[in-house]
Amino acid sequence: MKFIVILVLGLVMTACSQKKESKKYKTKMSVHQLVELEGEPDSTKVSPLDSESQMYKYDSTSYQVKGEYVQVKFRKPLQVEETIQYWRHKFAEDDFYIELYNETEHTSSFKLINKTKNIIVVFEQNGSVQRIAEDFGGNDE
Repeated sequence: MKFIVILVLGLVMTACSQKKESKKYKTKMSVHQLVELEGEPDSTKVSPLDSESQMYKYDSTSYQVKGEYVQVKFRKPLQVEETIQYWRHKFAEDDFYIELYNETEHTSSFKLINKTKNIIVVFEQNGSVQRIAEDFGGNDE
């Protein structure tokens, strides 16, 4: 009997300690929810990426909005997130790939794309992260 109790406790502890996939990247966020969370934007303008979308600009974060939904959140990296090594380690168990983003005569920038969490990390050739984009699933309205 004691063996069964220990076995069950072990199984419960193992199940509870397993990583659970975050759902925040898979749910849509409405403009109403965004304003409730962040307050009124500092400014709004037409998105340079999509003329039918608006950019809601806050202090260090911007949101691309189309219709009633947030499509993408753009932000600068936190101090701990400033190197590409951080992101490679963070995404080690996820499906991600790297592709060329922009190339000039003097430098190149790349995108680390994580399809599992719908995140794109833009970084320079020297490994410094420039910005992070999180897809909120508002593209399929």
